[in-house]
Amino acid sequence: MKDGKRARLIALRIIVAGLIVLWASFIFGFSGQTGGESGGLSAKVADALVSAADFFTGATTVGSARASAIEALQFPIRKAAHMSEYAVLALLVLAQLRLWPAFGGPGKQSAAPMAGMTGDGDDVSFLEDGPTRQACARRSARGELTRPPGEWISPLLRLAGPRSDQPDRPSHDVVPGAPTAAFATPAAAYLRTLRRAALVAWGAATLYAATDEFHQLFVPGRAGLPTDVLIDATGAALGLFVACSLMAAFYLRRAS
Repeated sequence: MKDGKRARLIALRIIVAGLIVLWASFIFGFSGQTGGESGGLSAKVADALVSAADFFTGATTVGSARASAIEALQFPIRKAAHMSEYAVLALLVLAQLRLWPAFGGPGKQSAAPMAGMTGDGDDVSFLEDGPTRQACARRSARGELTRPPGEWISPLLRLAGPRSDQPDRPSHDVVPGAPTAAFATPAAAYLRTLRRAALVAWGAATLYAATDEFHQLFVPGRAGLPTDVLIDATGAALGLFVACSLMAAFYLRRAS
């Protein structure tokens, strides 16, 4: 990698790391609010939503009806806010991970694929262990296996793998004993590293959610609940699912 590109990559890593720290501090600050402060903020947001609903529907919600609507909206508002906070945190961690070679980012890579590696430096040695290769060779000899081993292991590899009805792509026919790394397509390697980065990002966000709930045990009027950790983890998972789906679709569309 040239010095200019390396410097930009390092700068980008530092910027994203700074954003992660800032956003984690933002979450920590909101968790440090007392029960009264947190409830007052969600009540203001709920009041604004009721006013917006009145504006668009032409209705007028006042008195006890308005108070009841505001009270009913506060709980989903707080939980949606938590899910959104951790979705953003998980996406920032994902962005940081994708800047490193181990998770599909730029970096020093071999010019030619090594045994068990793709051209992107991604490890596919799990497809080349002795028992797997021998079993696939026996099934191929009996005519039971017409696709590479990786296509039977992961739905993502089935999605990304080339089809034998496309003449401009390699055939799926397996030659007994042939190296299976040839079937580890760049698309499969991309999806695998993306999935690995997403899992690590989700784990980091969930771990921070657990520490954040522990922090709330010491805040007056707040409580640290395991269910809140699950809600935060769900928000992180949803954010990652949407982002990774879009990234994978864009990559596969560009590669086709």
